[in-house]
Amino acid sequence: MALAGRCRPRCTAPPAARPPGTAGYDLVQMYHFALRSAQRFLVKRDRGRVNHVDRDKGLGYWFRMNRNAEDDLSVRRRLAAMEAERARLMADPEIAAAHLTCVAAHRARIADRMAAPEPAAFHAELTRERLRRLSRMLARMLAHFGPSVFPAGPGAIPDSLLQTDPPADFFFTVPPDEARH
Repeated sequence: MALAGRCRPRCTAPPAARPPGTAGYDLVQMYHFALRSAQRFLVKRDRGRVNHVDRDKGLGYWFRMNRNAEDDLSVRRRLAAMEAERARLMADPEIAAAHLTCVAAHRARIADRMAAPEPAAFHAELTRERLRRLSRMLARMLAHFGPSVFPAGPGAIPDSLLQTDPPADFFFTVPPDEARH
């Protein structure tokens, strides 16, 4: 860890919604991937939401959370250490067996979801070229979209916008009353 417990420089620390005196982004930044793949999202969606049980993890959630348009390979510098630690853990027969059981169960759950008509159709929607283009555009131009765009969902962005290279001063939003959760 480059900073080894020292506070991150203020210029790189995003604002944290935490009370003064508590640890937040000024000390630690953890990689958290809300979405890993469209297939794994089917399993996550099937589990439901913990904090918002009345809200579906549907297309709007995918649209808002999918930031998989770029590969960040910076973590590869830790690959050798990770592989050594994984080998150490897998040397324990109980841990290895538990790992293999969990991986098999997850893969079976994905296969079950992909075999069901509604999740399979949803997966097809998630992996359409339109959403891939939106993800790439949003990765480059996130600040160019107003706050109501994400709750409104990917349908709020017209196809014509995806077929152009917007100018540097470009900004797109929708009225707040079109936003939904």
